[in-house]
Amino acid sequence: MLRQAFDLAGIDYGRADFSLVDGHPQIFEINTNPAHGSHRTIYRETFPARVETQRLSEDRLYAALSAIDMPIGAGIALDDPALRTQQVFRRLFLGLKRA
Repeated sequence: MLRQAFDLAGIDYGRADFSLVDGHPQIFEINTNPAHGSHRTIYRETFPARVETQRLSEDRLYAALSAIDMPIGAGIALDDPALRTQQVFRRLFLGLKRA
């Protein structure tokens, strides 16, 4: 169900805020720019028993992001036809927006 919501919204990365209602996920929002680690002080004060779990989660996330990081200046080819179509629509939209 959560994956379907991400797919329907066209979102590849984000955090879904949800709860279970009668055993089914009820999705409230998908945050496409979730904070990771920037609220450690607040988190530590609010949930001191969870600090170690939070640290482990952040360490794994940062290790995964480091593993896929590209060197500065390295290019990434965006030659997928779906991306080209999106780029054309974006240029058209931005052009209309400026006019």
